Amino acid sequence: MRGDTLLVVEDQPLLAEFMTTVAEDAGWKAVSVTTPEEFERALDHHHPDAIALDLAMPGCDGVEMLRYLKARKYDGKLMIVSGCDAPVVEASGVLAKHHGLDCVGCFQKPLTSQDLRNILARI
Repeated sequence: MRGDTLLVVEDQPLLAEFMTTVAEDAGWKAVSVTTPEEFERALDHHHPDAIALDLAMPGCDGVEMLRYLKARKYDGKLMIVSGCDAPVVEASGVLAKHHGLDCVGCFQKPLTSQDLRNILARI
């Protein structure tokens, strides 16, 4: 195991489990959360090296989460994973970079295991 931690922020439990399994198979420690409250606690507790962030979470949108990461001065890698239309996903990546976040990729769902393995290998 590499020792790097990936925080998967995804409200769909099956997709969160899938992403966690792929990351663990790639040698990462992976933690998944399904709510914004769990996200904030996990960020403090696990200090993840990378975050896979779903833009559409119940009770909180991706822009709020990006602002939260900016306010926390998060300096790890960020990948955005969303079922939103491609222009929205790409605009979120631009916004993340504007906030000083190290956005390493933007993906539309469904995310393939190869997509996730490729991005994790580049980090």
